Amino acid sequence: MVRWASGGDMRLEEELFQQMELFRERMERSWQQLMGPMPLSRFCPPIFEPPADIYETGEAVVVVLEIAGIRDQEVELILEGRSLTIRGEREMSKSPPGRIYSQVEVCYGPFQRQLTLPSDVD
Repeated sequence: MVRWASGGDMRLEEELFQQMELFRERMERSWQQLMGPMPLSRFCPPIFEPPADIYETGEAVVVVLEIAGIRDQEVELILEGRSLTIRGEREMSKSPPGRIYSQVEVCYGPFQRQLTLPSDVD
């Protein structure tokens, strides 16, 4: 059940997000009590969207995408006007025998991010 803020300064979206996060934490605690620690503490969708920063300098528009471990040749860039699409795939390395993960947070598999640039670029 969601409790609604009465007369508070908090926006409805923030309240709903907090309630969803509390629910997720309760579910994770229940799972840990029942089955032990969850190896996956973060949900990764079939095609994940890595976080991005975009900023301008006097000479360029700079896009920083959080895609560590991916080689340049595995990334595709498509620029159409101010729309920039970046896609590729992060391959999961094969685990050596005997490796037992206690936590996995890095998303693997295909990714795609569509961004709107703040100004035209060449």
